[in-house]
Amino acid sequence: MNAYHELEDFLVNKMTMTANYQPVIIRELLSSGGKASVDSLAVVLMSSQPEILKSWKSVLLNWPRKTLAARGIVAYDKKTKEFELLSDHLSSSERYELIDLCDKRISTFTAPAEVEARGVRARLMERANGRCEACGILARDCPLDVDHIVPRAIAKLNANKVRDRNGNIIPVDHFENLQVLCQRCNRSKNQYGKHDFRPSPESLVKAIESILRRVEVLYADSPIQKAETISMLKLVFEEHSSRATESKEF
Repeated sequence: MNAYHELEDFLVNKMTMTANYQPVIIRELLSSGGKASVDSLAVVLMSSQPEILKSWKSVLLNWPRKTLAARGIVAYDKKTKEFELLSDHLSSSERYELIDLCDKRISTFTAPAEVEARGVRARLMERANGRCEACGILARDCPLDVDHIVPRAIAKLNANKVRDRNGNIIPVDHFENLQVLCQRCNRSKNQYGKHDFRPSPESLVKAIESILRRVEVLYADSPIQKAETISMLKLVFEEHSSRATESKEF
C-alpha cells in the first residue's frame, strides 16, 4: 500500500475521534509540505475551535482595535472586516526593523496580573514554609499548587465573593482564600466543597503546648537540655499565642 492509500485508509476507516484534532493536524501538514512547527499547529488547532476563535475576535475588536485606531496606527473597515496599517511607503528594511521591535516588545512584556500572581505565590509559599498545608510534604518532593479554599465554582454563585475564616467578605482570589497543597491533596478535594487545610493559630498553640509537655517528660534527667528546648519552644508558643489572640479580636 502506497503513502496515499495508507493515509486515506487511516482517515476513512481507522481514525477514531473525540475531537477534530487529528484531521486538522494532518491537513495542515499536507498543506505545508509535510512539516509544521508545534507553534503553527497549535494556532491551527485554536482556529479550528469556533468558540475559541469567537472569543479572540471579541478581544481583537475591542481593546486593540479601539486603542490603535484612536492613536492613528490602524483603520478598520467594517464592511470588509479588514485592518489596515496607516503607515505608507515603508521600505523592506524599515518593515523588518519594526517587526523586530514588535518581537522585542512582545518578548519583554509581563502582564500586571502575572506579576501580582507571582508575588502572591511567593507569599503563600513563605507562609506554608514550602510545604503542603494539608499533608506537610516538601516542595522538593512533590510539586505544590495554589488552591482556592472556597472554590471558584461556589464563588460564581455569589458574585465571586467568599467569606474568610473570620467571616469577612473577600474576593475569591484574595490571599486569605488561598492555600498551598501538593498535587495529590489538591486532586483529592471535592470541587464544590470548602476545605481549609491551613493550621489555625489556635491549633498551633495546642500543638506547642502538647510538645512542651512531652519535652518535660523526655528531658526530665537533663535539666540544661530541657531548659534550652523549652526556651526555644516558648518563643514559638508566644508568637502563635499572640496571633491567636489577634485573630479572635479581629
